[in-house]
Amino acid sequence: MLFEVIGFLISTLIGSIVLIYRLTGDIGPNCIKRLLYGIALKNWKICQPKRMNNYNSTNPTTTRDIGILPCAEENLLEEPLQLKSQNETDEFTFYGIDDNGNSFVGKILKFYGGITEITLHLSLHGVSYSVYRKGQSSSSKEFILGNFKFEIVESMRCWRIWYNGILENDNNGTSVHAVINFLWKPFDSPMDSRRDININLLTNFCTNYGNFGSNLFDFASVLTDGYTQFGAHHGTIRIDEGQEEGLYLYGFRLRKWDFISLGIQGKFGFPKQELELFGMSGSDGKAFRLVGTNGGWIDGSRLFPSNKNFHITQVDLEPEAFLQKSLPKLFTFSDEHRSVLIEIWPSFQTRTLRDMEVVSLKLTINGRSGRGILLRKLGNLLTSSRFSTIIDTTVISPTHVMEKAESAFFDNKPQQGGPGKLEKAWKVESEIVSFNSTVEKDISVMGGKGASLAQLYQLSGDSKEFKTAKGFCVTTALFKRNLPLDEFRIMFSNSKTSELDQTCLEVMKRIKLSNARSHIVSMIGSWIDDTFGEIEVKLAVRSSGVLEDGSELSCAGQNETFLGVLPQDVAGKVVDCWASLFTPQSVRYRLNHGQPAVSEMAVVVQEMVHASAAGVLFTADPRTGNPFKLMISGNYGLGESVVSAKCDPDTISLLRTSENSRSVMKLEIGEKRLGKKKSKIILNEDGLTSEVDMTDEESRSFCINDKVAIDLGEIAIRIEQELGELKPVDIEWALHENGSIYILQCRNITSLDSWTDFELIHEADSAYVTTFERLTHANTGEVMPGVTSPLSLSVVLKLLDIGIQHQTNLRSGISTPIVPYTNQKCIVSRQRILLNILNVMFSSLDKEINTSQVASDLSIFGHRVLDESLHALAVERHGITPPWKKLKELKNLIMTVWRSQAEMEKVTKIYSNYSIPLDKIKEDTKTVYQTITDRIFDLYDVCRSHCMMSVVSTVTQMFALLTLAQGRKADDWDSDIYEDVSKVLSVCMDVESADLPTTMDELAKIIGENGGSSTEILTNFVEKSPMEGFDWISTHEQKIIPESLKDFFEKHGHRCISELDLMRKSWRSDPIPFVTLLQSLVRNKVKYQNSKTNGPKSNFPNDEALLNSLHTRLSFTAKRFLKFMLPFCRRGVWSREKTKSYLVRTGDQLKQAYERLAYLMVKDHLLPDSKLLYFMSHQQIGQLLERHPSSPKILYKAMRKMKLLPELNKEKYPEITIGIREPVDEDTKVEFGDSITATPVSSGKVQAKVKVCMSIEEASKIIEPGDILITHGTDIGWSPFFPILGGIVTELGGLISHGAVVAREYGLPCIVGAGNATKIFKSGENAILDAGKGTLTKVKVSTETNHRDVGEILLT
Repeated sequence: MLFEVIGFLISTLIGSIVLIYRLTGDIGPNCIKRLLYGIALKNWKICQPKRMNNYNSTNPTTTRDIGILPCAEENLLEEPLQLKSQNETDEFTFYGIDDNGNSFVGKILKFYGGITEITLHLSLHGVSYSVYRKGQSSSSKEFILGNFKFEIVESMRCWRIWYNGILENDNNGTSVHAVINFLWKPFDSPMDSRRDININLLTNFCTNYGNFGSNLFDFASVLTDGYTQFGAHHGTIRIDEGQEEGLYLYGFRLRKWDFISLGIQGKFGFPKQELELFGMSGSDGKAFRLVGTNGGWIDGSRLFPSNKNFHITQVDLEPEAFLQKSLPKLFTFSDEHRSVLIEIWPSFQTRTLRDMEVVSLKLTINGRSGRGILLRKLGNLLTSSRFSTIIDTTVISPTHVMEKAESAFFDNKPQQGGPGKLEKAWKVESEIVSFNSTVEKDISVMGGKGASLAQLYQLSGDSKEFKTAKGFCVTTALFKRNLPLDEFRIMFSNSKTSELDQTCLEVMKRIKLSNARSHIVSMIGSWIDDTFGEIEVKLAVRSSGVLEDGSELSCAGQNETFLGVLPQDVAGKVVDCWASLFTPQSVRYRLNHGQPAVSEMAVVVQEMVHASAAGVLFTADPRTGNPFKLMISGNYGLGESVVSAKCDPDTISLLRTSENSRSVMKLEIGEKRLGKKKSKIILNEDGLTSEVDMTDEESRSFCINDKVAIDLGEIAIRIEQELGELKPVDIEWALHENGSIYILQCRNITSLDSWTDFELIHEADSAYVTTFERLTHANTGEVMPGVTSPLSLSVVLKLLDIGIQHQTNLRSGISTPIVPYTNQKCIVSRQRILLNILNVMFSSLDKEINTSQVASDLSIFGHRVLDESLHALAVERHGITPPWKKLKELKNLIMTVWRSQAEMEKVTKIYSNYSIPLDKIKEDTKTVYQTITDRIFDLYDVCRSHCMMSVVSTVTQMFALLTLAQGRKADDWDSDIYEDVSKVLSVCMDVESADLPTTMDELAKIIGENGGSSTEILTNFVEKSPMEGFDWISTHEQKIIPESLKDFFEKHGHRCISELDLMRKSWRSDPIPFVTLLQSLVRNKVKYQNSKTNGPKSNFPNDEALLNSLHTRLSFTAKRFLKFMLPFCRRGVWSREKTKSYLVRTGDQLKQAYERLAYLMVKDHLLPDSKLLYFMSHQQIGQLLERHPSSPKILYKAMRKMKLLPELNKEKYPEITIGIREPVDEDTKVEFGDSITATPVSSGKVQAKVKVCMSIEEASKIIEPGDILITHGTDIGWSPFFPILGGIVTELGGLISHGAVVAREYGLPCIVGAGNATKIFKSGENAILDAGKGTLTKVKVSTETNHRDVGEILLT
């Protein structure tokens, strides 16, 4: 009965809906439509495939799950879409703004057939600039047109935006030269336009404008396919050779794949006009984004610096209000939690660029000053004016190139060969082709030079302005058919790096001794007769490699060119050109640019031009890319003297001028410089070339007059427009004796888009969520001091960041998605690792600063950091934590401490003796690389455990500190509390960091006792080079010495300085740094034989005695609780140091694997230098192994980064920086005094000399027993000095820092967080270190007391 009633009700409802739809075309009340649309949208969303963020970073089981490497799906998504019909488009847009109203909008729109449009808008200091261009792009795998390029660096994680060209000043119509270099980095994960939809706004949209019956499942007509990502643009801009300015812009990148709608009405019955509104308040970092059409809002979100983003659910104005010339003054929107009031100031600027308007806005967002940008795409994508005349700044507009592009676009028949491939007039297998038989270039057949000459020959046929010498091209097909290339590949593959030159010579010898010449001589002879007739000609035979004159490589001057060749000798010279492809110079050039040793080559044969003068011309300044300045270099005679730099040529600059940016430009002579020409190269009657001296008249005159210079400039500009793909070109020219101008070669200027030092330094940088982020190296500076290698930043740092994100989630109990696309907690700036203070330390807050937060400061910094202003920023970002959430966090922290022992047992079992069996892995680069990729997960697994133990150590110490404080506010804490904390924390045995200096001291002692007399030890070990010293102790006749060395390496051989950097070899792999430290230690042992040394404390008081010795009088409850916590405090310190050792051990195995990979890559000629491996990311190494098209650029960048390393390591920074991080001036003045106060971490008092040491190398030279060490911070590399020191003072560090832990273990007085101590004190000064009070004070002592025994100067 019940089922029958339910069935009747459902059938009645359905029947009613059908009846209403039949009568009205709709289903009636909006509430029903909204309900059904909401259900339909949720179901539609679920059905959409997940195309990005396919990781499992929360509970990973493989390296892929972690998400530190882009997955294959994301790499594919980021590539340009291979368009298959005229109706498809691929649109890519970047935009951003800053607090000062500066903004940038860049868009590249790709159509079928290679047609590409670019739109660029820049607002800088109130001046607006823009450019719009269209043309044919030869690259279907890049977002590029002319000198505007979006370059992928790492999928979903980093893009490069580059422009070098002309912009129009929108204020006065003049043209300027602009160079724009931006690196774009994300703040968050990408958002799929189809899957991550805003259900509320879309439901409203469909309810108000949709015809329900016919469009229920047709949501794709509303939602353009693609994705978006919030991020920042960091880079530089230079206008007209002016000062380079740095910008940091916040905004989005938008990727859209769409179909061009041939009708005006969209499927929901309204014109499809789109708008994008973005606004941000610089004072709090909060932003919003709204997307709509004139039919309604379809997307919107609020963006917070804490990465907690919410969908906008309601907007009080329709998008139509923002499509008018006048904008609304006020509007509001609501998200899931609150409403936001936006005020738009009336002083906005609008710039129309084709079918898009860019509106720069000044806003007030909930009472805070902000900036915004409004993008309005008006009308339909396809308009009748799409191929109208370009508003350009060049002399001549493109003709046949654009005509072909338009034809390909509008023709219903697809081009032969598919998108981007133009029809060829010859067959690929042709062995020789004539210049006049080709329609378009094919570099794979004719090589770079040959393809360019074929185009020039075709262009010169329609021109009376210049000529191109007759000729033909011996294609790569003939090259491949006459040479055993597979055998050559095997020869190079089997040759060692040291044998490379010999292999090159053997290959060249085989080519020259082969029968190739006899095979081709008759064929080439026939072509010479057909091309040049029976006239006696002298020919130029020029190599034309397939890698020459490309977008990544020029290969200029790498292969042979022969001039004045007689017809009967051409075949032999062709073979000589082939052989020149394998000269050591040419092969190394390719290998150094990520290309294979064996490549392919065509050869060009041309009639020689009897030149009275010749040279080169650049259609833009080759140094800056300034298109207003053409540069001509020339000399009398043949151009060989200019291109080979055998003379100081004449230089003439041509200036492009115009009345305004829309008028045709004219050329005029600019600066002229007479070269110091002493000789020229001429062609003799016998066909040979010779270098002859200049006449006095020639030396004192320019090789060409002004008219010829202007003619050359106009010809070059025409060539640029016809063949340059909107890029400036470099041409070689010759002035014939009869006055005719010949163009000998043309290629794009490839050097303009080289990465700048700024980009190389900041490539690995993380995006700053705001310009007032608080960043510190207080903790990270100990483990990774100085610059970290790019390889380590791409692996180790990302693992640490995800590990901290994981621990943050565990503490809060909220399953916030881990973001693998950007560093959220560990930030990179200028290749240094930092902590984001606001996101790591101050996410759980009270209304007032509480003692637990100050305790956290002491653990990390060694001094108080949180003040009222920083607390206000943290509250603004994260809000005040409610009591229930605090209890939840406390519970989770307690559970973390409770679970730590089980976790420690697990990680010890797996990683205490971890190794990668490299000897069992196939000696193959790809196999080794894949093994490393798989084993990265192991590094993450132990890294996550170490992050957990660091939390446990910090929490237990914080509990102890708060117990000792007994409710007193942080302002009331005195030195007694700090001394008591150091006592509590010092009761910890077998700490890994403290065992290393002890073991090393014992090794030094064994050497001193068994190595012979003091003189013998000094002569044979201490005073020898580290390598000789190592050989001496490792082969010493007293077996106890080499056996002790072996034992040390088995126990601590995986450690080293900056030990988490994959570039730093462990002591086991490279013992030289270790032996250097050991020599210093043995030297002091021999020099100060009667001095006492420190050692780890062996007699610890029991818990009751320890608590009774504290200065703080504890209540019974507090005493019992502290006694309960003591084992957890000890275990926390021990576990943290132990897991760090496991982390370093696992990392050392990866280091050895990377070292093996580097060796194999050098052996396989994939790397010219094994050190370069560490200056690439892990992903880039994989690309190099796959011979990715970007390989030349990857290697070039790595070489330059390696050169930049020493300078970057010299940079100095304050402990905490605000916003964009810049190095400080080393000459910064510091207020000097007689004493400093810092945080005591190990009690004791000592009077001794201070030694200020900024490096371990410096310490090895000047540290003596009993000295007080003052340094920036310590890591494991400083361990050998602890047994002989009298005290320690560090500028960095906290309660759990390396120096603090080891000092407590050795009972050394130690203070940390002593800012500017290395500047206030000087080596050799005497001072009293009173760690009980936390002071270091200068004193004057008599000369008799300058050297005091360590045992005498320790005062308790």
